[in-house]
Amino acid sequence: MSLAAAVLAVSCASAPIQEMSDARQAIGAARAVIDESAPATSRHGVQRAVVLLERAEGHLRAGEYAAARENAEAAKSLAIEARERAAGEQ
Repeated sequence: MSLAAAVLAVSCASAPIQEMSDARQAIGAARAVIDESAPATSRHGVQRAVVLLERAEGHLRAGEYAAARENAEAAKSLAIEARERAAGEQ
C-alpha cells in the first residue's frame, strides 16, 4: 500500500470530530444572525443544516465515519450559506 493510500485510509477511518465541531460552530454562527425576520430561505438553510448534523451524529454513533463526515461537511456548508444570505439581506 502506498503512503498516500495509507493516509487516506486512516483519515477515512477516524472519527470526524473536527468536522462535527466545525458544523456546530457554523450553525451557531448562522443562528446568531438569523432571527424570525430573516428570509425564509436563510431559516430553512439552518434547519436543514441541523438535520444533517443530527444525521452525522447518528452515523458517528454507528461507527459510519465516512457518512458522518459527509453529513457534517454538508451541514457546515448549508449553515455558512444561510448566514451569508441572511447577512447580505439585512
